[in-house]
Amino acid sequence: MFSPTWMVMHRIDERSPLYRATAQTLAAARAEIVVTLIGLDATFAQTVHARHSYIAGDIVWNGRFADILGFGEDGRRVVDLRRFHDLAESGE
Repeated sequence: MFSPTWMVMHRIDERSPLYRATAQTLAAARAEIVVTLIGLDATFAQTVHARHSYIAGDIVWNGRFADILGFGEDGRRVVDLRRFHDLAESGE
């Protein structure tokens, strides 16, 4: 059994501060995106905090993470954590 996961997303439309931004405009502005999350660890009923900062060079344009969930030869569900930070190839 796998516990649910979350992906934080920001829709980039005309209301977004990133609307029409490019790698060049973010680098020229020395832009930094700071992401902070607060959640609850249900097992211990404790608040969990996370914070990470991204600079312009950290952003991968038109990229997505590789899928780490799959099936083994025996048909059972497997998680390949070796691919956790990998980016998907085109068409994958």
